[in-house]
Formats: sequence, structure tokens, C-alpha cells
Amino acid sequence: MTKKTIDRFSLRFRLQKTYAAFVLWIFYSRREVKFRERIPKDRPVLLALNHQNALMDAIATHMASRRDPVFLARADIFKNKFIAGMLRIFKILPVYRIRDGASELGKNEEVFQETMAVLLRKKCPVAIMPEGNHGDKRRLRPLVKGIFRIAFQAQEQFGEQPHVVIVPMGIDYSNYSNFRSKLFVQFGEPIEVSEYFAAYLENQPKAINMLRERLAGEMRKYMIDIRSDDHYEMYMLLRSVYNDEMRKQTGAEKNTLYNRLVADQHMIGKLYEVEQEEGDKIRKLDELCTAYREGVEGLKMRDWLFKHSRYSWIALILSDLGMLALLPVFMYGAITNCFPYWLTAKISKKIKDPQFHSTFKYGIGMILFPLYYLILFIPVWILTDPGWIKWAFLASLPLTGLFAHTYFIWFKKLRSLWKYQILTSRKNEQLESLKNLRKNIIITVDELIRK
Repeated sequence: MTKKTIDRFSLRFRLQKTYAAFVLWIFYSRREVKFRERIPKDRPVLLALNHQNALMDAIATHMASRRDPVFLARADIFKNKFIAGMLRIFKILPVYRIRDGASELGKNEEVFQETMAVLLRKKCPVAIMPEGNHGDKRRLRPLVKGIFRIAFQAQEQFGEQPHVVIVPMGIDYSNYSNFRSKLFVQFGEPIEVSEYFAAYLENQPKAINMLRERLAGEMRKYMIDIRSDDHYEMYMLLRSVYNDEMRKQTGAEKNTLYNRLVADQHMIGKLYEVEQEEGDKIRKLDELCTAYREGVEGLKMRDWLFKHSRYSWIALILSDLGMLALLPVFMYGAITNCFPYWLTAKISKKIKDPQFHSTFKYGIGMILFPLYYLILFIPVWILTDPGWIKWAFLASLPLTGLFAHTYFIWFKKLRSLWKYQILTSRKNEQLESLKNLRKNIIITVDELIRK
């Protein structure tokens, strides 16, 4: 029996992808995609994306590209037959490494041939994480050779004529694991593999290194790339403290995920230049940032509170009244949804690799919540009349569950606002010191960037 090609049209895949996209829309509170039109049609396309958040990177790419990429992923996640079947449905193929066992490496030839066939049929892009593994730091790690070997061998069919392209990608998450965080995906300008093919015919390792250097440079344009080891936490803090100011300087004040990322890139790039030339100045800035971060954490607050010196008492009181009025809706949503929320979080926490937490939350949630809602719906269907009440109850479960989660976040923020406002009115010395320290950090960064 002939094996079905992975890039064929599949109604099963189409339905699952539609449902997965809907769940992703719920999982992230904001989703933004830029430049998806840069993926060429009717050409062999390799998508090269940064890899920081386990399988969520593949899912995000699927939903952002509006095409059906075939993914290559590490083979150890295919050990379970059920999971392996599901991964193939989502067009994900295994790549075996020496750590998977020397006997397994021979299977890569079959995967490679299938990958080449997908590329040459041109129906689906092939997506690869060229860093080879995921990491919890927002930086580009060294690229492995696999993607370049595939690119050049596919280009062999066409010689030096333009055909195979590599499209660099950048994926950024406001938080790797939290439900209702933010997701940003952008696609870069395609790289013509044919530009390096003559060099490949002369010296394959040299050509691979040339293309690897080009791709690394292009990928950095579309992601957060903090190269500093010594001051990594400083740069991460400044992404919050200085982003508003940086967007004003770049003339992109609108608070989009794209504008925020571009502003962060500009700030990180400028400060990294200073770090290379005048390290003492960055060390002093790092000391200010460390003192500020520790002080804010000591008060159990977040930086966003310090963006204003004080808040309106009237606005806080009105917010309290609004929260009180919406409390019954919160209670209903919390009671009807607390079990699947709790179980999903509990299972995810048992995963040792924190970069897989969001993957498991997403995957478990997309199965558990519908089953749980069905269980609640059955007795309501049997015991209630008229019919519209049954369907209204079913529709209310996900809506009020999502509202309950949002309400809880609002509650925690409002509680923090009251704490900040009360300490401000009392002229708390520690709080006032942190406000001044934050202003000093912004002034210092201004001076370093505008040199």
C-alpha cells in the first residue's frame, strides 16, 4: 500500500487546524502577524524560525503562515505512538540525532527523501528550527547545518537558476508559559539559495558557512537577540522600563507588538554597542537596574505600576464598583470552569522543562475543556426546558470561563494599584526611592543611546 504524502490535502487536517487556530486565538490575548505575504508561491520554500517555546513555535507558525508547513522536529517527542500519529496529522516529521541511538540515524534518510519531495512539489513550505534545540533566553543560538544541506540539495535540481528560498522568521512571546500572554510572528525577506550555489559547487563547507552567516544575520532582524551574557537581565528589564520612551524616539508610538519589538531591538542594539566599547557605563546601568528590580520585587509589585507617579482615586473607586457589579458573572465562570483550569495547570507544572509548559497547557486544554463542558451539558440537556436555555448554558461555559480568568487578572492589578496609590499618598520612602531610581534609569539610557 502506497504511503500517503504528508503534504496532501486532508479534510481531517483542515478541521483540526481550524480548531487549533481557534484555541490559539483563545490562548493568547493578542496575536499579531507581519509580512506573511513574503512567503513565495510555486517555489520550494524553507521557513527558518527561532526556537524558544517548544511545540508552540510550530503551532504559531502553522497559524501565522496561512499555508500548511511541513515541520522537522526532534525524534524523541515521537516515542508515543498516539502522539506520533497526531504529530504527523499536523505535518511534523521526526529528525533523529545521535542521542536517540546510532541505530535510529538510518531513519533520517527516509525523512530526508520525504522532505525533498515536499519541497519539490512546492505545495507546502518546509519549516525547520535551525538552532537545533530550544532555549529560555531571547537570543539566537548557533545554527546547525541541516537546513543548509537540504537547501543546497534541493537547489541541485535547478542549478544556478533562482528557485529554492529560505524565509527567515521571528517569533516573540510576552511570556513563554502564561495563558493569555501575547504572541508576535513576522516573516523576513526570502534568501535566494542560488546566490550561493556556485560557491557550493566549489567548496561545500565554505558555502554552507556563508549561507549560515547570512541566515543568522537575517533572523536577528526579526526577533529579540540579547547577545550579552553578563547583562542579560538588565536588557530584559529595560524592555519594560524603556520601551515607551524608545517608541517615542523612533516615531512609532502606537502600542502594537511590532512597534514594541522594533523599539526593543533598537534599544538593545545601541546599548550592546556601548557595552562593547565602554563596558563600565553598562555595568553602572546594570547596577541601577538590579537595585530597581530587587526593590520592585521586594514590594511585590510590577514595573507597569511605576509608569505613573500616582493614579486617580475616582478611577480606582469606579473600578472597584465595576468589579463588584461583575462579581456574579465571575463567580459563575469560576465555579463552572475551575476544575479544568486547575487540572491543566497541575499537569503542566509536572513537566520538568519549563519551555514545554505552554505546549502542555495548550494541548491538554484543547481536549479537556470540551470534554468537561460536554459532561456539564448532558444533565442540563436532560433536565431543562425550553431548548434555548440548554444552548445558552453551553455557550456560557467558555465565555464566562474566559471572563473569570480576565476578571482575576483585573482583580490582581486593581489590588496592586490600590497598594501603589496608598503608599504614594503616605510618601513611602522605599516607593519614592524606586520612582526616582526608574527616572534615573531612563535618563541614563537616554544619554547612552543618544550619544
